[in-house]
Amino acid sequence: MELENFKVDITGERNATPPQYFKTIDVVLHLTGKNLNAKKVARAVSLSHEKCCSVYNSLRKDMDVKVTYNIIETASNNDFTKNRGKGEE
Repeated sequence: MELENFKVDITGERNATPPQYFKTIDVVLHLTGKNLNAKKVARAVSLSHEKCCSVYNSLRKDMDVKVTYNIIETASNNDFTKNRGKGEE
């Protein structure tokens, strides 16, 4: 596996009235590289929720947090990219 680029897009929906806390957060991970393994990516995302991410584990328990990922495979000579699909965690 050779990760060449990693980008995160985050959007959310806030409560309309005070306190205007976040009700939902959507996180999209974009991974670009060679020989990226979807199972390993899914496992890393899962571990971040379960054990590693103190921010995630500090959020309101009634907040809906959705994490998806998009793996973009690049050719060895960078002539093209191929989207291998989207995962959800």
